[in-house]
Amino acid sequence: MISDEQVTEFATKHFPQAPEELAKHLGVSIRKSPMDGCDGWCLTRRKLAIIRINSNLPSSRQRFTLAHELGHLILGVPTMVGESYEDMLASDSAEERRVNELASALLIPTEVVKAYLPRPPVVAAALKRLAKKANVSELAAAIRVCNLASEIGLVNASVVLFDDDQMRWQWSRTLTLPNETAAYLLTQARRVAPDAFRYQRSQGDVIVASTIENPYFGSATLFVQLLPSEVGMNLSHDERRKQLEKILFANDVKLQQTVSGLMGAHKPRVANMTIDEAEALFWERNRAKLKNTTLDCETGREYVRLRITEWL
Repeated sequence: MISDEQVTEFATKHFPQAPEELAKHLGVSIRKSPMDGCDGWCLTRRKLAIIRINSNLPSSRQRFTLAHELGHLILGVPTMVGESYEDMLASDSAEERRVNELASALLIPTEVVKAYLPRPPVVAAALKRLAKKANVSELAAAIRVCNLASEIGLVNASVVLFDDDQMRWQWSRTLTLPNETAAYLLTQARRVAPDAFRYQRSQGDVIVASTIENPYFGSATLFVQLLPSEVGMNLSHDERRKQLEKILFANDVKLQQTVSGLMGAHKPRVANMTIDEAEALFWERNRAKLKNTTLDCETGREYVRLRITEWL
């Protein structure tokens, strides 16, 4: 079939279409049709494999289901007919967790996570960008980051799903939050959103909590991370961007709109460039336009670089 190591290599090479490309590579037939109470399943017979997917699902859910069923196939773990998305993610079964971890690695390779989250802390805006790039749900992106906690500099992490402000379930390898603690962190994270909530513990480390709201479904995803104090109290990329925008633009809405337009025009030009190359080209093309504005300083250059790193 294919080994875990080969899956990792394949995912990196074919991101963000790895599940679809792997199904082709393995000769798996994918059939989509409306289903009730089931997201999908995998049927094998001799050397043939068919994956059925509920076509009523959003595309991000269909892609997770495909990756999940490929995980069943690759690991030789029998599929569970009737599984829903929440069943897949919330299962306590060791085998199901192995399947989920392989599916997550196929959808979002480790190198992609490290590129999009180069340094902690991790906040909701960064998780949303990662989810959009990988064409997965924000919940799936949060779980993938949680599973890679130690590899991206987090001491520990947990993802907690709330429905109507009630904790439904949580996902973590080693960090389990009591219900009342999770509810408290959700309240505080909402209070300071879109920034993250920070709480320095007596032990010296810092809890950083950020929330992704989904009002359409009445749900919220809470991402909790534990960090050393010297890291946890640092501003995230997105928090620093917000701080710089207050400094650079203050009440100058016209300048902010001008810069936004310049950045939008610049983005398609830099797809195959390094960050340094993209930054140099931006100033080559726009230095005259921005001369004698608040962008014409070291802080302005930091802001431009921050914006460019969101693309590359």
